[in-house]
This record gives sequence, C-alpha cells and structure tokens, in this order.
Amino acid sequence: MIVSLEAEILRFLSEPFEDKFEPLALKIFDYQRRENLPYARYCEFVETPQQVSSWKRIPGLPQQAFKRSELRSFPVERTGAEFRTSGTTGEGHGKHLLLSLRLYEAAIQRGWDFFRLPRQSFMLRSPESKLGTGC
Repeated sequence: MIVSLEAEILRFLSEPFEDKFEPLALKIFDYQRRENLPYARYCEFVETPQQVSSWKRIPGLPQQAFKRSELRSFPVERTGAEFRTSGTTGEGHGKHLLLSLRLYEAAIQRGWDFFRLPRQSFMLRSPESKLGTGC
C-alpha cells in the first residue's frame, strides 16, 4: 500500500488537478488513521467519524503530538529520515518521521517549477549524519 499511495501522490504532484485532490487526501487520511495508532487515537479523541466526506474534516495534529509521540505510518525499522524542530521551547524536539525523502523532494521541486524558478541543486540532510540527498 505504501508504494502505490506514494506513486499516486507523485502523480498528483506532477499533474495537480483540483478534482484529484480530495479523493487523494481522503485516501491518505484513511491510510494514516489505519496505520498510525497515535493518530487513530487522536481522531477518536476529537470524535472524528471513521469516514469523512471532505478533506476539510480531516483533523490536523497539534504541534505537541510531534513531541510526545512517534508518529509514523510504517514500521519503525523502515524510518528513512527524520526532521526535528529546534526545541527552543524547552519541551524537547518535535520529530517528523519519514519513510524516505522522495515525496519531500518531489514537492519542493514541483513548487520550484510552478514559480518558474531556475533549476538548481538543493540538499536535504541530517545534521547528525552529514548525509543528504541532492535534487
């Protein structure tokens, strides 16, 4: 499911037709709610029905959730990247855990292209590992 959903998102980023947005957003919501237990619990807490009729009814997580929970919709051993908040509030770092950087890279490049900015290499990297990926 992860691979096919990623492929659908990449297709949408390549051809962002408005009528394709909502069905894809609802599919992503269903997947994340099913595969991400902390998110599923949050949806129950805020009384979100199992099926929502609009992307506007999909609950966003509060910022604190990224500090208090390991939010991911894939097995922990498959974590390929992690973004952290600065931690300047003194409450610890928030973490955004990713299977890979593929969707981030595609979204950044599509935004860049949309605004007709000149193509240049960019790099996403982890300060701890000194590794990154260029696009």
